[in-house]
Amino acid sequence: MRTFDYSKLNCNIDNEIMGYIAKIHEFKGRQQLFINQKKEKLEKLVEIVKIQSTESSNKIYNYYKDYPHNMTKEEIEIFNKEYPELIK
Repeated sequence: MRTFDYSKLNCNIDNEIMGYIAKIHEFKGRQQLFINQKKEKLEKLVEIVKIQSTESSNKIYNYYKDYPHNMTKEEIEIFNKEYPELIK
């Protein structure tokens, strides 16, 4: 394994920055602990988020194709307000 002599960097880091670095390190540890303890739940959440994100992207993409017959009243109102130049 390689070793590195940091004293040759000649770089001064103040206490505030060192505090931030320590907090980042601490949060990474907590995150890894949470990931290890709740792996199945996190994988399920990621799957759900991917599905919802895809559905949202498809919904946005299909606004132009599906207006107005495949949209709710609320979606039509929002679309009309945001894109009045596209309404005949």
